[in-house]
Amino acid sequence: GVAMFEKDIKRLLAYSSIAQIGYILLGASFVTVAGLAASTVHIFNHALAKGALFLAVCCLATQCTGYRLSQLGGVAKKMPWTAGALVVSGFSLIGIPGTAGFISKWYLILAVLDQGLLGVALVFAIVVGSLLAVVYVWRVVEAAWFRAPPAEGAATREAPFELLAVTWVAALANLYFGIFTEVPVSLASMSADGQLPGELDGEQIVDNYIAAIMKGILKTMSKMGISTMRSYTGAQLFEAIGLDGEVVERYFTG
Repeated sequence: GVAMFEKDIKRLLAYSSIAQIGYILLGASFVTVAGLAASTVHIFNHALAKGALFLAVCCLATQCTGYRLSQLGGVAKKMPWTAGALVVSGFSLIGIPGTAGFISKWYLILAVLDQGLLGVALVFAIVVGSLLAVVYVWRVVEAAWFRAPPAEGAATREAPFELLAVTWVAALANLYFGIFTEVPVSLASMSADGQLPGELDGEQIVDNYIAAIMKGILKTMSKMGISTMRSYTGAQLFEAIGLDGEVVERYFTG
């Protein structure tokens, strides 16, 4: 939901990953072959969509002065190939039929429906999440194609061919794997079938799930702590609040 209000395209795409990770965890939490297969397929398909989107952002970076949507106004007039790649990969992120993103969400819905009445509620949540994706992807499309260019710093030409070619390879992969799904789906199903333990009772499943979530949270918090410490040190915030340099070097070595 945060992505709907974000004005920086890089942050918008980063925030959108939160929902996508939620889909992956949702499928894995069922501890079924169908659920794990759907999660694995979504990991692959989301990588295709988000990779193509960030490659398109790299194309924008070669010509635009900033990443705010207001600075990308009308960029499609001078960079139509870049803007086209944004649209194609954005459709995959939403899950439009014919794209890779639709396939993984479809398999996730099938896995969810195996959960009975709870599955119906979860399908509703997946549909709502996809509708939210329509909103923030449309904000990017609307800025690139329908807004007036900014007074200063507007793009004057297309991105370099080499970068554009790589971007379109990634964008077209979203269409290819949205039509020819056999390889990723079969590999994901084989992987999920081999990962499941023989017999687990409900308590063991819950314990394993909680342990996995806790490890992920701790790893995320540790990375956030390192990043925060480095930013504080680089900005000399410790010195600004009166801490002696010797104290900073001794206790805040990160």
